[in-house]
Amino acid sequence: MAEVASPVMSNGTVLHARQTITSNTPSSMTITDSLYGTMTITSPVLLALTRDPSFQRLHGIHQHGITPLINVNKILPPVSRFEHSLGAMLLLHTLAPHDTAQQCAALLHDISHTVLSHVTDYAFGYVIHEVEKQAYVQTTRIPEILDQHNLAWKHITSEEPGVWRLLEQPAPLLCADRLDYGLRDMIAFGIVAGSTVRGIVRQLVVHDGRIMCSDVALARVLARGYMRCDQLAWANPHHSGLYKFAGDAIRLALQYGVIKKEELWIGTDEQFWDKIVHCGIREIDEMTRYVNDHTRYEVIPRREGADKGIVLELKLKIRTIDPEIVLSGETGVHVMRLSEIDEAYKREREEYIESKREPILLKVS
Repeated sequence: MAEVASPVMSNGTVLHARQTITSNTPSSMTITDSLYGTMTITSPVLLALTRDPSFQRLHGIHQHGITPLINVNKILPPVSRFEHSLGAMLLLHTLAPHDTAQQCAALLHDISHTVLSHVTDYAFGYVIHEVEKQAYVQTTRIPEILDQHNLAWKHITSEEPGVWRLLEQPAPLLCADRLDYGLRDMIAFGIVAGSTVRGIVRQLVVHDGRIMCSDVALARVLARGYMRCDQLAWANPHHSGLYKFAGDAIRLALQYGVIKKEELWIGTDEQFWDKIVHCGIREIDEMTRYVNDHTRYEVIPRREGADKGIVLELKLKIRTIDPEIVLSGETGVHVMRLSEIDEAYKREREEYIESKREPILLKVS
């Protein structure tokens, strides 16, 4: 497959892809990624999984839920679950090149994400892609592919803590999942230059079975960039309000039979949302009318009360990291958290967490 040129929008804007498959032969796949450079994958099981329709489906699933559909987060092109999943695998291919099983786990860690990603969590009241992961995987060819390569599919797709220590760690530690989506968003939102992000990747090391930093200055850039992403997108009150209304619309669409639950894993975000928006059911229309780029979402003080029209009470999920750093000295190698080295970052992180600890009131107009 020849290298794909950057797509161009109708207004002439060039979309600079963060990840491109530049060569795709039966026995290899070469990927150029803005985080990891150019890498060639030759593992038969990784190639088979990547090419399976269940994984290719992730091209149509946006990392940022509803916001790319309504031009709110302004990332062009939007980050997809395909891009992130392939990226997490590439990171582990770099850090643990002989651990094919964990690379498979990284590739498949988001395989069960529904359309609109975490928006559907608002509809169901739980993290659906985690809870229903094995049920979804059983509907695909993934178990057969893994079995052909002597890998147990339930083990590879496990969500149990501690099974895949490089892929998943509890916050605020580093892991491949957290690093890839964080660094990818830092580039996408223009928070950190691509060259700096690649420098951050190069200084990552595996120590004591976990991913750590080896450069204090770059660990600081990573941690502050991650926090900025949380402010801009992941814990953005405006985005959370959009998710709430979109999730309520999905819940009602399921109740009215506009959509069936299995459609959550079929097609693209755009196709799914278009069906809901144009269903013509008044109660659903009352929800979708607030899911656009001109509805205002304003955080208001509690003293104003809830008698100011539509007011949502939301508890935001706060994401921060406190990277472990491997340091070498006269007494040998030891590990410290960034907050133990940098008092300013410690205060900054603590103040940010404290500022978001209580639920917020969000006025909608």
